[in-house]
Amino acid sequence: MPDRLITAFLIFSSLLLTLSCNKEEPIPAWVIVPAYQVTTTPDQGTSAQKITEVYAYTTSNFLGVFPIPAKIPILETGSVQLELFPGIRANGIKSTPDIYGFFTRTKHTLDLQPGKIDTVIPVYTYDPTVNIRMVENFDSSIKWFTTQILGNPLEITPDVEFEGRAGTFTVDEAEPIFEVATPAFTDIPLNNTPIYLEMHYKTEIPFLIGLEGSSPTIPKAKQYIAGVNAKAEWNKIYFSLTDAFNLSDLESYKVIIRADLPINGSVDSARVWIDNIKLIHQ
Repeated sequence: MPDRLITAFLIFSSLLLTLSCNKEEPIPAWVIVPAYQVTTTPDQGTSAQKITEVYAYTTSNFLGVFPIPAKIPILETGSVQLELFPGIRANGIKSTPDIYGFFTRTKHTLDLQPGKIDTVIPVYTYDPTVNIRMVENFDSSIKWFTTQILGNPLEITPDVEFEGRAGTFTVDEAEPIFEVATPAFTDIPLNNTPIYLEMHYKTEIPFLIGLEGSSPTIPKAKQYIAGVNAKAEWNKIYFSLTDAFNLSDLESYKVIIRADLPINGSVDSARVWIDNIKLIHQ
């Protein structure tokens, strides 16, 4: 290449680089989501939830998934409708985030300008189409975990625990396995709609959640789906039961809770507390 062409090429490249460096980055508007609220009716049970993220959308864009407290950048300007969907961790696992579709999304009309900061606190409610099939808070006269299969009995605490009284049980050397079940549900939809079990708990040992299904040809089929580790403070968890129900395809199901005394001899007795258990589907 002749020297004059090389020189011209270098000048042109330098000019492009200068123009690129001088190009101003767009300034977003910012929406701060410092917290959230949940409201429920008396028949829907507790409003205490564990929403960990918001999934943010405008009419024209998916903005992303943001952990709460969230700071959301938006490059749109003027009147914009922001929609915030609540996110949870299915089965308490960080790698399984999910939109919790049983709550309605919130809509916020904002006047966005570059650099401007708005603050919104979404207030979530259960969607009117949701079926809450079981609410066990251990304060009502209606009891759900009534079939004792193994171990010491499920009891109700005499004093206030997380919210009012709670269910509690022990495993020990005399009764090392605990298992209790609900009555059978015979009309859970098996059409791949989401099915979840909400629960508050604290526990000195791991325990499991499962299903006991049956049909005319299969009198009893038991499956443990997920569990929790020991937790000294009250925690909220959302067990995803969708696959367990749909893949087994039986006619009736009981929800079961099971705990085993550790076989390594680390403890000779342990206690588990449970509360605010809800079985929910669309």
